[in-house]
Amino acid sequence: MSPSLTISLVGVAITLAAILVQLGRVLQRADQNETTLKDLKEQREKELKPQSDLIAVVRQRTHELANSIQNVNAHHSLVDSRIVHLETGMSELRRDQSTGAGELRTALAEVLDRLARIETALAHTSPSALPAGRTPASGTSFGPPRRSQPGEPR
Repeated sequence: MSPSLTISLVGVAITLAAILVQLGRVLQRADQNETTLKDLKEQREKELKPQSDLIAVVRQRTHELANSIQNVNAHHSLVDSRIVHLETGMSELRRDQSTGAGELRTALAEVLDRLARIETALAHTSPSALPAGRTPASGTSFGPPRRSQPGEPR
């Protein structure tokens, strides 16, 4: 072998050795970076675990509250419909009461009119024309019966 070839091969071997050393360092740094990254991920997951648990609890509570709100809204709608129904019933009762009161007033007016006609007729008839035992008291009309005083027989 020629000395220049040997020198060239030694140069190539030294260059390859230097490249392998550099490659080893790069691979070692890559392994260190990968380990550091893995440690950072684990640390981050540990730090975020309470927050993710809290988020899950908040989501669950939000869901429960939404269900409660829906239940309250449904109950509120039911109460509203009952109120409308009761108001309608009250309106009908007021109308019936007003109609009944009007009918009672009309009946009372008729009774009072008849009583007035009877009083007028009695005032124009002689006391002998009245049935026995039925005379108007002291010139007044037939009114409500007189109440007995305490100690008087009924």
